[in-house]
Amino acid sequence: MDQNSVELQAERILELLKEKHVSTIVLSGKSGSGKTWMARKVGLLAVKKKVVDITLWISLSIRHDETSLYEHIAHQLSLLSTSVELENYDIQEVENNVGKEETLESLKEKVRARLSTDNVLQGVLVILDDEGNKMREGDGGLEQVLHSIQQNSHNHSTTAADGDGQQKLKVLITSRNEDGRHQTQGGKEVVEMMPLTPEMSIMLLKQGAVAKVFEIPGVESVVAKFINRKTDLAPGEVSLLVKLLSYHQQVSELQGLEHTLEEAWYGDNYNCTQLLLSGYEKVSDGVLVDFSGQGSHFFRDNGSVHYSGLISYWILEGYLGPVNSLEEAYKEGHRILMHLMDCQMLKEVNDDFVHMVRVTGDVSYRHRRGYGGTANLGLANVLVKSNDWQGIGKLTKVDGMIRTLGSYKRVQQSLTLLLDGNCLSRENPNNLLLSNQELQILGLFSLEIVSLPHSFNNFKKLNVLVLRDCDFLEKIDDNKELMTLTVLEVSGSGLVKCMPKNFFQHLKKLRSLHFSDFQIEVMPDSFYHLTELSWLILKRFSHLTKLQSLKECQNLMVIDLSGAASLPTFPEKNVKSLPKLQTLNLSNSKIKSLPIFMKLESLLIYQLAVVATWIECPAFCL
Repeated sequence: MDQNSVELQAERILELLKEKHVSTIVLSGKSGSGKTWMARKVGLLAVKKKVVDITLWISLSIRHDETSLYEHIAHQLSLLSTSVELENYDIQEVENNVGKEETLESLKEKVRARLSTDNVLQGVLVILDDEGNKMREGDGGLEQVLHSIQQNSHNHSTTAADGDGQQKLKVLITSRNEDGRHQTQGGKEVVEMMPLTPEMSIMLLKQGAVAKVFEIPGVESVVAKFINRKTDLAPGEVSLLVKLLSYHQQVSELQGLEHTLEEAWYGDNYNCTQLLLSGYEKVSDGVLVDFSGQGSHFFRDNGSVHYSGLISYWILEGYLGPVNSLEEAYKEGHRILMHLMDCQMLKEVNDDFVHMVRVTGDVSYRHRRGYGGTANLGLANVLVKSNDWQGIGKLTKVDGMIRTLGSYKRVQQSLTLLLDGNCLSRENPNNLLLSNQELQILGLFSLEIVSLPHSFNNFKKLNVLVLRDCDFLEKIDDNKELMTLTVLEVSGSGLVKCMPKNFFQHLKKLRSLHFSDFQIEVMPDSFYHLTELSWLILKRFSHLTKLQSLKECQNLMVIDLSGAASLPTFPEKNVKSLPKLQTLNLSNSKIKSLPIFMKLESLLIYQLAVVATWIECPAFCL
C-alpha cells in the first residue's frame, strides 16, 4: 500500500472542497474509523493552502440552541474571551465587566462583521463533528446559523468579483451515517472512511517521533504482530502506541514492550486503556475506569464537561493521590487530560469543553481498586440523576485555590471552592469562607484545624463537603444547617474519638459518606436512618467494634469497611437485604464470617478479609 495513502486521502477531500458545485462533504464510517482525526487534518490543510480563510468547528455530540452556537463561533473568532484568557485576567478587570452581558443579537452582529466579505476572501469551512449524536444536519437552530453565514459571506458584490458565483461556505460533516441518510447527490459528496490497515499504522508510527525505536532489533516484528491481531486500528489507538513506544525508545527493553502489548490484548479485542497504565506517563486506574465502567456516569453521559471541572472532579475523587498542594495536583490533572486528548479518549467539543469517549476493555479486570476503591465520593455515579447536582462548572486557579471562574457576563460568588493548607495558612479560614456563602461544593485539604469552622453554619446551599487529610481534627460537632448536604467526606482524621448521636439527623439527603481513620467504637444512632445513602466508606476504623443492620439503606451500591481491625461481623447475614450492592470491600478486617451472597445479581466485585486481590463474582454463581 502507498505509504502516503493517509495524506493522499486528505488531499482528495481537499480537492473536493475546491469543487464549485460541492457544498457539503460527509466523512462516513463507524466509530473509531478516524473521521474526526481526518476532519481536523483537512481543516488545517484547507487554511494552510488558502482554500478557505477560516475553519469553524462545531461538535454535535451536545445539543446547542441558537445562542450557544453563536457563542461558540464567537469564541473561535476571538470575539469573546476564552476560559484560559479569563484565568489570566486580574479579578478586578473581570469585575469591571459586570453588566456587559452579550445578547443573541449582539453576538450575531459581531459574527456577521467578522465573517463579512471584507474579511473573508476565499470562504469559510464549518466542520460538524459527530453528526447524528445529539444533533444532525437540518436541525432548526443549526440550519439558521449556517444559512446566516452563507448569506453573509456570499453577496452580490462577491459573486460579481468571482465571476462564477462560487459558494463561500463549505460544510464538512463527520457521521456514522448508520441510517444511510447521507448520499452522494447534488452538492453533497459522501466519503467512506475505513479504519487504518496494519501497513498504514506501521507507516504512521515510523513517520512519527518514535521512528528510532524501530532501530532496536526485533521491535518492528513485535509491533507488527500486535497490530495484525486487530486489523482496524483507529488513529487514536495508534497515538497510544506512539506514547508507549516513546517510553520504550528511551529504555530499549524489547521484552518489556512485548509483555505490555500482550497484556493489552483483552479477549478478542484491544484494551487501549491497558497501555495507559504502562510506561512513564501513567494514568490513574480510577480515571480510566470512568471511561470503561458500566452504568450511568454524570461526566461521561452529560455530553461535555469543562476541562477544569473534570480535573477538579479527579482531585475530589482522590484519583490524583494525596493533595499536599492543589497547584501541583492541578498540574498533574492537566498532564493526564492532555495525555487522554492525544489518545482521543477525550475529544474537544468547544471552548475548553471535552467529551469522554467510552472505550472497550475492562480496566477493573486487572485493577480492582479503580472500581469504588479509589473513588472517594462516587460523585458521577450517586448524583447522576440528582436534581441538586449540576456538575462542577468552570473553575480557575487563583492565589493557590481553585474556584468558580468569573465570566465576561458577570461575577458571582463562588459555587465551587477548593482550598489547601498552604492557602489558608495566610488567613483565618472563617474569614475566607464567610465571603462565599453561596457555596455548593467545598473541598478543604490538609488544614490545621481542630474542629469544624463555625462559618459552616452559613452554608445553606452546600451540596458537597470534603475535609481531607486534616490531621489535627479532633472534634466533629452537630451542624443543623447543612441540611442540603448530599456528599460528605472527613478523612485522615485519626484524633476523632466520638460523634454526637444526632449528627446525621438533619442530613436526610446524604448519598455519599466517606469517613476514615476515626477512633470511634460505634456509629451514631442517626447514621442507620440514612435512607438515600448509596456510597459508604468507613476505612481504617480500627476501633470500630460493632455495626448495626443497614437494611434501611436500600440504595447502597458501595460498602468499604477495609481496615476495620476490631469488627468481628458484617452487619447483614445475607446481602440480599441490600439489593443494589455492587462493591463490597472487607479487606484487612477481622470479620470472621462472610455474608451470604445468594441471588444478588447486582454484586460485581468483593474483596475478602486479608486478601490482596479482587475476586470476580459472576451473577450466576451468587
